[in-house]
Amino acid sequence: MKTLLYTLLCSTVIFISLTMLTAKGEAASDGVDSYGYPYTYYDYFGGKCINCYDQFGFHYSALLKDIGFAVMLSFAGVLLVKLLLYRLRRTSTRKMAEK
Repeated sequence: MKTLLYTLLCSTVIFISLTMLTAKGEAASDGVDSYGYPYTYYDYFGGKCINCYDQFGFHYSALLKDIGFAVMLSFAGVLLVKLLLYRLRRTSTRKMAEK
């Protein structure tokens, strides 16, 4: 249960951090607002264009891929930390037994 809780907490932190660090907010100056890493799940274009609005907007599949990426990354990180803590405890227990 702790692994699931740590994974969800880390996933949320990773998702929010990656979104904030890679966000582009340039629509106010005829640019594009885009959010999402590694897949862009939201695009907004503030300027004028002809037949280009189909590619802008909210993309649910990209959002799910981004959330999945964050969950996999955090799950791997939690397992790595648990493995390192297990090895650290095991070696410290051996040293204590040798004394």
